Amino acid sequence: MPERASQPVRAPALSQRAPRSRFSPRVHQSAGCEPSALPPEISFQEGTLFEPLAVVLHSLRFVQLQPGETAAVFGAGPIGLLTIFALKLAGAGRVWSVEPVAERRDLACRLGADAALDPTAIDPVRQLLADTAAAEWMRP
Repeated sequence: MPERASQPVRAPALSQRAPRSRFSPRVHQSAGCEPSALPPEISFQEGTLFEPLAVVLHSLRFVQLQPGETAAVFGAGPIGLLTIFALKLAGAGRVWSVEPVAERRDLACRLGADAALDPTAIDPVRQLLADTAAAEWMRP
């Protein structure tokens, strides 16, 4: 086992950290792309949705959802809520949201979730299996 240092590890001094961006707050930068300013007709609030929406769209590429398929989204924060909305737009049949916060469960339903499960009240996996009849075909 390697020997531990006797001195605590410290964060680098501010002057040793990466230089601050030379861009204004209205600038966004994508991987492999040069940064560009947000168009004036897009507000800061709208601009903040770009990154979470990019995460959702990227994940949907991996899912390859077929029309009518069912889905479950664990967590109804910004990305989870956008995922629910995008799944419904993409043609998902039934979408479940699993979220412990009541207000977020309500919002998930308003954005398209067909059911919202509280994981503090029930076992969401058992409920999802029961709701989808997956329990029957998964038995040995």
